[in-house]
Amino acid sequence: MRVPSQPAVTYAPTSPPDRPRDIALIIAVVERLETMQWNRDVEGFTGLLTPQAVWVTAFGRRLTGWPEIHDFTAKVLTPALSEEYAYYDVEHITFLSDTIAAVNVRQCPVGPTGIPLEGHEEGRPLYVMSKQHGG
Repeated sequence: MRVPSQPAVTYAPTSPPDRPRDIALIIAVVERLETMQWNRDVEGFTGLLTPQAVWVTAFGRRLTGWPEIHDFTAKVLTPALSEEYAYYDVEHITFLSDTIAAVNVRQCPVGPTGIPLEGHEEGRPLYVMSKQHGG
């Protein structure tokens, strides 16, 4: 069983410090994202996004808004991905304000048993997350 390390955390001057609840919530969202990817769950994955979300793919294609992201995801997040999965580990969180965080994630490509895939490069996405509905 893998145990991800705790992320490094920094705070902008306008952000309140010491936010263990927010850190835990951010890690939980990234864990849910990983689960949705492993399960090839388009609805679950896109359900994590706000209607005004912007997504830039690994190949630099910008998708704007939930409908466009959903349509793209439905085409690519399929069983055709075969035995390729990824672990998602939160490496760094920067709280930009009370409600906005920049989250650096490490994506490690793995097979179905969790063994890293040789010859596959890791991903390093940046997620900008906003606190929604008081949570």
